[in-house]
Amino acid sequence: MNAVQKLGHDVRTFFKPKNLKRRLKAKGKIFPVVTYTLLVLWVVVFLGMLIWAFFTSLKTDYDFIYYPLDLPRQEWLWRNYMDAFSALTVEVTRDGQLIEVGLGELLLNSLLLCVGVPLFALFDVACCAYVTSRYKRFKITRIIFAIVIFVNYVPVTASLASGLRIMKTLGLYDQIWGQWIAASGGFGAFFLIYYANFKSIPWSYAEAAFVDGASHFTVFWRIMLPMTRGTFGALFITSFITQWTDYMTPMIYLPTHPTIAQAAWGLQFSNTSVPYMLAGLFILALPVLILFCCFHKKLMGSMTMGGLKG
Repeated sequence: MNAVQKLGHDVRTFFKPKNLKRRLKAKGKIFPVVTYTLLVLWVVVFLGMLIWAFFTSLKTDYDFIYYPLDLPRQEWLWRNYMDAFSALTVEVTRDGQLIEVGLGELLLNSLLLCVGVPLFALFDVACCAYVTSRYKRFKITRIIFAIVIFVNYVPVTASLASGLRIMKTLGLYDQIWGQWIAASGGFGAFFLIYYANFKSIPWSYAEAAFVDGASHFTVFWRIMLPMTRGTFGALFITSFITQWTDYMTPMIYLPTHPTIAQAAWGLQFSNTSVPYMLAGLFILALPVLILFCCFHKKLMGSMTMGGLKG
């Protein structure tokens, strides 16, 4: 039974005239109906906007102005996608000269950021979360955990200027690998997810390995870290999508290394039509949609964990 069928069954059961009052008071009956109703409404609204944007991207300017809610009437302009694809360029200044960065370099910069930043960030987060969750007997681990909570929940304002100055001083500014190093902080919201994940793994795995002569690093690298690969995969995909659609970071920290998200952001200032801009945004969103369709189960948090043997 899929979600829609389950929703219909719950609604019919809930509003059945017989014993309606008793069913309203029954524990757990109201919450599923309300939850499924809100989820279905949210999906309908989201898909409606997505479908409207897709058909609008195939319209002429005349159809968009006079028939905004209809299908294309004059012509289905598939060439909007070809034109938008070729127009995804960004002008930057290198060595005092104005250079137009093409689609190939934009894609390369985006991939380097989208793959490198999650890898460096998640590995450092995993190391920090493992140490603080499993070695709490040391005072330094409790201090680190307190710092992480402080950084996550206490707003620290006016940090952009200081961050730029530090990156320029260290030679990390306007370098893609500099963003990899900057992401290697060990803090952030992902820390709490890894922290809870490591806490849920039985320490019996480590004790069995210690009996066989394994070191603490071996236990972490060959036992604990592989058991969190489900968490790593879900967080990596989430971070990849975030980096792929982020245009602000390249504009601030990578002025001569623009990304495809920055090129899509610049379409709104190119005096083009709305269908043309929507075509460019769909080109940007296509890899994200493909990634989500391929790994949606992992994103929903489906993980399995084995047990001890012997």
